[in-house]
Amino acid sequence: MSPPKGWKKPRVTLICEYCNGHFELTPAKAKGRRFCSLKCSTEWNKKHLTGVRLKLRALRDCGFCHKEFEVPLNNPIQRFCSYSCFFKNWHLEQGHQLRNYDRPCAICQKPMSPNNKKYCSKECMAKGYRKSAPPRQCEFCKEEFNVDRPSSKQRFCNHTCFAKWNALQQGQTLRSHTRKCPVCGEIVRAQNKQFCSSKCYGKTLQDQTPYNRILLSDLTNELQRVTSLLGHNPSRGEFEELGKFSVVPYTNSYGTWVKAKEAILGIGAIRLAGEDHPNWRGGWLPYYGPSWHPQKRKARKRDKVCQRCGKTPDENEQALDVHHKIPFIEFGVKRHKEANALTNLISLCLECHPKAEKEYRQNCK
Repeated sequence: MSPPKGWKKPRVTLICEYCNGHFELTPAKAKGRRFCSLKCSTEWNKKHLTGVRLKLRALRDCGFCHKEFEVPLNNPIQRFCSYSCFFKNWHLEQGHQLRNYDRPCAICQKPMSPNNKKYCSKECMAKGYRKSAPPRQCEFCKEEFNVDRPSSKQRFCNHTCFAKWNALQQGQTLRSHTRKCPVCGEIVRAQNKQFCSSKCYGKTLQDQTPYNRILLSDLTNELQRVTSLLGHNPSRGEFEELGKFSVVPYTNSYGTWVKAKEAILGIGAIRLAGEDHPNWRGGWLPYYGPSWHPQKRKARKRDKVCQRCGKTPDENEQALDVHHKIPFIEFGVKRHKEANALTNLISLCLECHPKAEKEYRQNCK
């Protein structure tokens, strides 16, 4: 049976022993409750139980080193002052030979545990190795240097001396590291460098190309000669056939073949496109009229295979292209029915389609 609506459990009013504040609890929870919160309980314990806790401790003698140490009264089992004494006593009971756990470090004299170490840390170990290893003489500069350990096979004081020694063994000549750059006068620190930077090296090549030291004037005259001979902008293949040089000096000097022609011939002579290009044939139209798609399907259905090589659509890996024997541009969109007539259409594969376009252009010249 549930309690009636609005019924509440009876409450008991208590007084906190620390803050003297009033708080209410149910009778079941009020038994033994002295504080209103955990904070008040903690503060009261700090004030009143500090001295009591100190009194509830006793002095005992360590079972190994016989030194006095404090233990709580409720801990009757503890016999040793530390784990070190406990383990030493255990080794004696087992009949083991007791090691000297208080052996100091050979460098900093700090006590160490256990005894199977000579040094307390890696830093002290490195210092100890340096002390035990006698100084050595560099085989190149004859200066003394220290090694980390006696077993080290180091023969040179640094990598620079090793590089110089290795160069002499290979028959190379060593250059002075204090020489000056011939352009700016700064000291060049690298072993086999003549200039301090690539900028200074580039200043010496302003009148020369980095490829076979061909003069830029010779490259300019040769490109202009080939251009006047052909009457138009030469391609890579045309210049390779008619020119004295290859394309490589131009690409090394200007970056690319196009940039070289832009710098020498001018942009107007380079970017020939559209009606200005000598191969211009009128362009192409993106829309072939409303009769294009039905006629294209009929042409593919009629031919079924490429009319030049006999490839099927499966071998072509896609549907066959439909080619205009006479280009659509010559008819125009108004005459789309004449341009898209089946007599003017032929099915070709991807390889034969550009060949047919090229043959038509050659026949028109």
